[in-house]
Amino acid sequence: MDIYRLKPYIHKIKGAKGYALFDILHKKFYRLSPEGDPEKLIEALMEEGLIFNTNGVVPFPIEIDFLEEVNKLNIRELQIRINGRGEDNCWKRTRKDGPVLAMDIKIIERIGHACGHIPVKKLRIEAEKWEEDKIEKIINEVFSETIDLFIAESPGKDIIDRFRETCLAKNRLSTFHECNKWNIGEIQVDIHNFFYSRQFNPCLGHQVAIDIGGEIRPCLWSAIEIGHITRYNLKDLIVAGTFDKYWMLSKDEIEVCKDCECRYNCLDCRVFGEETGTMSAAKPLFCDFDPYPG
Repeated sequence: MDIYRLKPYIHKIKGAKGYALFDILHKKFYRLSPEGDPEKLIEALMEEGLIFNTNGVVPFPIEIDFLEEVNKLNIRELQIRINGRGEDNCWKRTRKDGPVLAMDIKIIERIGHACGHIPVKKLRIEAEKWEEDKIEKIINEVFSETIDLFIAESPGKDIIDRFRETCLAKNRLSTFHECNKWNIGEIQVDIHNFFYSRQFNPCLGHQVAIDIGGEIRPCLWSAIEIGHITRYNLKDLIVAGTFDKYWMLSKDEIEVCKDCECRYNCLDCRVFGEETGTMSAAKPLFCDFDPYPG
């Protein structure tokens, strides 16, 4: 009797409506329906090279455990908002009314001091207006591998190009971004995100945010205030596990998302869940995929 199994680099994730196969080696994604002719399904999977006849051999699946690596003292993304009228959410970043607030230079110095012994992978700077002196001070105070700039009012190509050259001279990559909506059909399999999302939240995981006034938050758009950067030691907060309930909120714990076969290779935004009552109460507002059978 022929016994077929998925190849070791193919992971099957079950959802309420069906299954998804993630080819982490070739970065491909397939969606399967539990209905249909099993023989035709096997034929289709064989044609795609996803399964093989085991001949009695049971392969071990390829797994990557990020638990030990990411549980070390580190910040995956440090978000800092240096000026603006206030945050609305990550798709509508600034309000059009109210006074423009600005981060005090002393807060920036405190941030630099707080992050002096904490590895930061990505530094994300948010601003409504370009303030070159503050931006340069932040990147000088906080070392990170990459720098992401979200500036509502672009300072112009010449200034952007000059800033990029400054970052490259320091061996740091910099990018300017625009927020765009995400579509379920645009899933790109990412091996790191796939395994990371099985243990941590792809949005909040190992993320720390500091708003204009110096309040520490799990996300810049979250209403949750953890403490002020001038009164709390950031390293102590991380070591004490203060961020764990946000960092370790995997998609398996979020309503609707937990029933979706795409949940381990998906974007997320927990601020929308927070607005409905709790961090785990809802799928991201920008997701229009229904994982339940029609």
